[in-house]
Amino acid sequence: MKSVLSAIFLCAALVMQGCAVHPAFEDDGYLRWSDSVIEKIKRNPSYKRIPIDTDEQADQFITLEYKAYKKEITKQKFIEELLKIYPNSKESIEWNANQLP
Repeated sequence: MKSVLSAIFLCAALVMQGCAVHPAFEDDGYLRWSDSVIEKIKRNPSYKRIPIDTDEQADQFITLEYKAYKKEITKQKFIEELLKIYPNSKESIEWNANQLP
């Protein structure tokens, strides 16, 4: 699975377990945009998965992505924060940042 898709599945699992819903999943505009990014990832054979493997990592990614989507942080801040967590995923992080509106 690709990073964004994995993050969404992980958060969906949290919802099914009765955990609080992330605000991003109550924003129809974000969900439509996120779906379009997932489709682009599926069509991009050179995209390398960001290793988002835990619920905590999924929440971190979605929180940062949603803040960047809402322009509460800059694309550069989004990149910087994710590189602290995933230093070996620079190309994919930058690709994701370039998808932001």
